[in-house]
Amino acid sequence: MTTPDRAESVLSTTVRTQIADLMSGVKALPPTQAVRLAEAARDRRGHGHPRHGEDLYCINLTCWMGERVPYLLQLLLDVAAENEGLRERIKAAANSETKPPPSPHRFVRMPDDVRCNFCKACGEHVLDPVHDA
Repeated sequence: MTTPDRAESVLSTTVRTQIADLMSGVKALPPTQAVRLAEAARDRRGHGHPRHGEDLYCINLTCWMGERVPYLLQLLLDVAAENEGLRERIKAAANSETKPPPSPHRFVRMPDDVRCNFCKACGEHVLDPVHDA
């Protein structure tokens, strides 16, 4: 089985909207049920399939898994929406020109062999982000 390219594996907004419309009112699959669904898929693949006749074990597992697909799709939509929000936050942070707020401390420089700085205002030892980096 080949893995799809990253661009193909990300659900577009259009696809997510279409799925959401079809899954209206469905709650996301709880994590414990997601594990049980994965176990059922593994068990279905791994059991000894009969050579002749119906495979009632596979039919039963397939039906059980099929009943949970809408909840799994909703979980997928929730995760995709969360990922998109995180990507937007990362992009916004990367594009941001904001600088960290200035330090309230005014530094007294010590000789370079003394790795300690003191604030003129409060007298405390402080880390000078420029000097001590």
